[in-house]
Amino acid sequence: MELFSHGFDLALQCGPLPDSNLYYSLIGYWRKHTCLSRGYAQQHGMPSHPDELHKHTCLLHFDNHRRSWKFMIDNECTEIRPHYISRVSNSLDLCNMVHQGLGICYLPDFTIKAGIESGEIITVLEEFMPPPLPMYVVHINPRPSPKEQAFIDFIRPLNLATALDPAS
Repeated sequence: MELFSHGFDLALQCGPLPDSNLYYSLIGYWRKHTCLSRGYAQQHGMPSHPDELHKHTCLLHFDNHRRSWKFMIDNECTEIRPHYISRVSNSLDLCNMVHQGLGICYLPDFTIKAGIESGEIITVLEEFMPPPLPMYVVHINPRPSPKEQAFIDFIRPLNLATALDPAS
């Protein structure tokens, strides 16, 4: 990670660890969800299978260079390329677009947690979602410094990574 050459002490890594000489502290697990608003569901219905996404308006994250969403179909991870009307570079903006009923999105649980809890956002296709992925705090030294450990101890109980541990 180039972050450390620019003076950063820590970084968050969501997903598989890259090969590197850095060290990691596990802080939880996260997963992506296919989600939409109640208003969108009332107007357009809800997909019951990933293959139905082509019938819907989808909103894509700009960092998704492959322009695909991952689903487990017949016990295999399959990438679906949904028809999309917009690519946005900010997950919170995508979440707001979902709230406004502009389409279906594929977002991390920590981004849509409040919307799900309030009932404004509905998740769909849950039975097709891939398993949760780990979330780590990345640091340079084998043992975090006291300042770094204080941050890790602070962030871990915030439950930024809200998915259940796949081992439990």
